[in-house]
Amino acid sequence: MRPHHDAGSDCERAPVNAAGLYRQLNGPIFGKEAKYEFINSYVPLGRELLYIAGSRPTHSYMKVALSRLSYDEFALTQSYLDHVQEQLLNLGLRLETHCDLDAWKALLESAPGVESLSKPLDPAVNYIQPNEAFWISLETVKGETIACVGARMVDTTDFIEEFVTTYLLFGDLKPRLQLEPYGFVENPPTIYGRVGYGGGSWVHPDWRNLDLSGVTSRLGRVIALRHLRVDYYTCFIKATTKRKSWSAETLGWPHSRPLTTGHHPGRDNYVADSLFLWAQKEEILDLCNERRPLRHRQQGRLQRTG
Repeated sequence: MRPHHDAGSDCERAPVNAAGLYRQLNGPIFGKEAKYEFINSYVPLGRELLYIAGSRPTHSYMKVALSRLSYDEFALTQSYLDHVQEQLLNLGLRLETHCDLDAWKALLESAPGVESLSKPLDPAVNYIQPNEAFWISLETVKGETIACVGARMVDTTDFIEEFVTTYLLFGDLKPRLQLEPYGFVENPPTIYGRVGYGGGSWVHPDWRNLDLSGVTSRLGRVIALRHLRVDYYTCFIKATTKRKSWSAETLGWPHSRPLTTGHHPGRDNYVADSLFLWAQKEEILDLCNERRPLRHRQQGRLQRTG
């Protein structure tokens, strides 16, 4: 990974004493007290961003540089997308991508068998820039949307601490006057960098039992890696035994941990425990090697919509 630097800067060539720089930077920077942990990251040096192996800024104002894909990694994601789209065509479906979150919200509000968009992805309560979010749809040859999922990206040094415990993930436009502190069942993992948050998953009732939820879930992660350059991809689901096994076996999530009890993040009307799911960049790339066959439609049991 190469450091970003202004034209004419020689910070790339300058030898760096990490221990000395660590001592130097553990003090006021830009008028703020900065502390650093030893995980790979960029740290400021004047107007420059200098990469120091083994350090991570612990304050949110220190933003993380854009994650990059190598040539082989990019080719792997393209091979996966080509494979899945070919399988979808065999079902009479095509994959489409979108950036209009209002259109996604309107779709879910009128779709059968699904709730409205959750607060973390709702453009009415969040300031989400178009290039920091997307949603995907599966559409019939007649143009009817029969499945969707989407994601947004936040830049953070600690996703849970900065965006969940502060409620910022659930609406950052209007200040709240009454908030109960979040309590967690277990200590959540430290997820940092460019973090994708996924949700809004839906499959039309007439198209269920075809594993399309697993298809869209995986596509969401891969497209988030490609388009948003995420270091991690996350989501929340209801914490039931059935859903925990479903998240691993059907959706392919590599990690899960109990998060809350008695309520669900982003859903005020849920009285339910929640699970926190996450995958790292390397694990998203691993799933690109999967070649999962799609189930074929059972004639007479499911009727094509549209």
